[in-house]
This record gives sequence, C-alpha cells and structure tokens, in this order.
Amino acid sequence: MRLHGHLVEIDWDGAVLNARGTNVDGRTLLNGGSADGQLELAASDIDLVAFRDAPRHVGGVLIVVGKDGVEHRMHFRRPAREDFQRLSVELEEAVARCREQAPALIDLTTSDDPLSV
Repeated sequence: MRLHGHLVEIDWDGAVLNARGTNVDGRTLLNGGSADGQLELAASDIDLVAFRDAPRHVGGVLIVVGKDGVEHRMHFRRPAREDFQRLSVELEEAVARCREQAPALIDLTTSDDPLSV
C-alpha cells in the first residue's frame, strides 16, 4: 500500500512501514527532528498505533510509537482519510500478530520450578 499524506509519503508491505518526510516540517513530525526524514519500522518494533481524525474540512494524523518510545506522526488531508484509516487497522493487526508470535516470558521465581532451591 502506498499513501501520500500531508508532508509525508508512506509505503506499507504488511510487515515493514517505510515513510519519508517530503520537507523539513514533514521530517520533523515523522522522526521527531531526525535530519534524514526516513523511517523504516517493522511491525514487531511498533508499540502503539493511534488514528486521530480531525473535524470537518481538515485532515488528521496517524501516530505510530515504536518500542523505543519515539513517536512518529503522519498527517493527512481529508480526502486521504479512508486510506489512512485502513492503514491504521492493518498496522494494528500486524502488531497484534507479532505479539501473538512473540515467545512467552517464563517466570523463574515460582516455587514449583524444579530448578529452584
């Protein structure tokens, strides 16, 4: 899926989110001030996805927070709303799949552990 937002271009292949800020403001919003304006984020590295729609005649924002706590904002105009909403849903589904596939943590402090002393 390829989207053109406000100050950002996005590619999503179902596993990796690639985005590029198209000017200084877009790079700042996308990477929190990173100079290169490029973002490559695997679904397994995403912690939170939030879709914020705006009032009439205005766009909105798709916010993706990485596991490192860095917030990436991708703004869009009203005509692209449905595409960005669909991207939001796909990102949330991919993140959920990654969490399901992650190995479960083992609690080694339980008393029924055969190796505990």
